[in-house]
Amino acid sequence: MNTQIELDLPYFAEQLRFLRRVFQLTQQDVALATGLTTRTIEKLESGRSAPAEQTLRSLCRGLRIERSYFIKPSPEQAQRQRDSMLKALRTTAVVRTTILRDARGLMSALEGFHAWNIDLDTVGDDALEAATSFAQNLRDWGEIWDEIGLTERLDACRGLAEACTELADLGYLVHTGRYRALRRFSEGPPLQFRIGLISIRPIADSEHQEVAMVQLEDGWQLPAENIPKFDL
Repeated sequence: MNTQIELDLPYFAEQLRFLRRVFQLTQQDVALATGLTTRTIEKLESGRSAPAEQTLRSLCRGLRIERSYFIKPSPEQAQRQRDSMLKALRTTAVVRTTILRDARGLMSALEGFHAWNIDLDTVGDDALEAATSFAQNLRDWGEIWDEIGLTERLDACRGLAEACTELADLGYLVHTGRYRALRRFSEGPPLQFRIGLISIRPIADSEHQEVAMVQLEDGWQLPAENIPKFDL
């Protein structure tokens, strides 16, 4: 049931606007990341419209934040929350994504990466085997991509495209994007890697999503030139 929840609406609107400015997102970017409409984001940021439960879930899932972010805290908690948000700038990548549907798209998607970040978090048991098989095949081909010829690459992409179709029949879309990240080691300067993102998401939640918020794992951070600059 799509019921509305109790929130301090001015605070909720302020938090949504703050989050968007911190990550230098437009209202359209937020809409594309969450599967909502730009008009819905405009209404929520006005402070005059309360989000329905499903809308709040879409915001939290698409922006990779906890529901508690929108609950009004004490003044001390609010400052800690904002400090934590600013620290997150170093480890959250805003990634533009497209949907993989055919061999042509896969040929482009497999080019030029050092590593893959594969997200299966929203895949249900009904499609987990197919999603895992797709992810493993993608990694395997990626490891030898530079060593094989064009004909073999095309055959590989046709097979992966068939797997994308199988996942679509199960109710899931394969989204892809790319970003750069630094990895620090015990010795020497940090190394920069080109990371390919694969995110398999339910069609109902992601058909119109073109932006992904990627939380980097421990030991990884964004290059300085990719960290948004923001002054409170």
